[in-house]
Amino acid sequence: RQGPPVQRVAAPSSGRGCADGAIEEPELLIQSRGMVVVYKPAGWEVDSSTANETDAECLSAFLQQNFARFESPLLHAAEFGFGFIHRLDVASSGLVLVGSTFEGLFALQWQKNLYEIHREYQ
Repeated sequence: RQGPPVQRVAAPSSGRGCADGAIEEPELLIQSRGMVVVYKPAGWEVDSSTANETDAECLSAFLQQNFARFESPLLHAAEFGFGFIHRLDVASSGLVLVGSTFEGLFALQWQKNLYEIHREYQ
């Protein structure tokens, strides 16, 4: 069975890098129908509510800047955890799965609950 088409996305570079003391920006790596894969660098919080738990930059704000509310409503909805499927510690970097629509969110949660999505830590 073939899944929905996948579009690889290059996020616009902000020109900010770690060498000048600025925080590294996240990157949109893959965008598929209702789903997004984003690279979260260290220093960003995978925030799943409106209460920012740390002084870190919020990954939800980055996604909201890149996706309009009408096309990706979950990325703007705190009551659904901004669509995040899982979290990474602020000090960690890695890939984060995000549902941008209800269909995408439930499909990713279903796969996670059936252990079809695996995590690797290095």
